[in-house]
Amino acid sequence: MQAQEKIDRSQGRIVKGQLNYAKDFARLMVISSPVMFPFFFGKRPLSVLENIYKKSQHLFSKDHTWFVVTETDDVVGMLLAYDWKTKEKEESNTGKILFSTIPFTMIKNTKFFLMTRDVLGIVKPGEMFISNVAVYKKYRWLGFGKMLLKHAEKIGKKRNAQMMALEVETENAHAKNVYIRMGYKIEWKTPTWHYKGRTLEFYRMIKPLKGQ
Repeated sequence: MQAQEKIDRSQGRIVKGQLNYAKDFARLMVISSPVMFPFFFGKRPLSVLENIYKKSQHLFSKDHTWFVVTETDDVVGMLLAYDWKTKEKEESNTGKILFSTIPFTMIKNTKFFLMTRDVLGIVKPGEMFISNVAVYKKYRWLGFGKMLLKHAEKIGKKRNAQMMALEVETENAHAKNVYIRMGYKIEWKTPTWHYKGRTLEFYRMIKPLKGQ
C-alpha cells in the first residue's frame, strides 16, 4: 500500500518503447492476456515475447509500444497499439517472425489460428487498434490504465483515425467496464471457442474519435 500512497498519475510519464524495456514488455503482455499468450507461445512466453519485441517491422515490435514510467524510471504499465495502415503493412511479416520464433508451438495450434484469424485482431480502415494494455498490480487503481488509453486516442487522432478499437475477454468484467466508462461500446461478441479444454470468447469494442 505504501507504493500506492506515494505515487499518483501526475508522477508518471509516457515514453516510447526502448530495448531496455523488453523484460517489462513481456511480463505486461502476459498480464494483459494470461490465457492466450501461454497458450500460443507454450511454456516460455516471456522469452519469446522479449525476443520478438526487439525486432522491427512487425506488430509486436517495440516500435508500436509506449510505457508509463515513474520519476525513478520504474515501469508502471504498457500500451501496444497500431493503426490500420500499419496492420496492413506488417501483418505478413508478423506471421513469419512468429512462426520462425516458435514453430513447434505454432504448428500444434494451427487449428486454433485458422478458427480465429478472421475474427480476432481485425483492424478496419480508419481504425486505431489497441492490441494490449496492462499495468503492474501495485500501480493499479491509480489512473495509469486510463492514461495509456487516452494516449492511444491521441496517437489515433494524429494518424487521422476515425475510430478506436480493441478486444477484451468476455470474462474480464472489470476491463470491459473501464472501457465502457471511457466511451467504448460493444460492437460484437466473437463465437465461443472450445479448444483443448479451454473456452475463449471476446468482445470487440469501439469508440469514435472526435475532433478530426
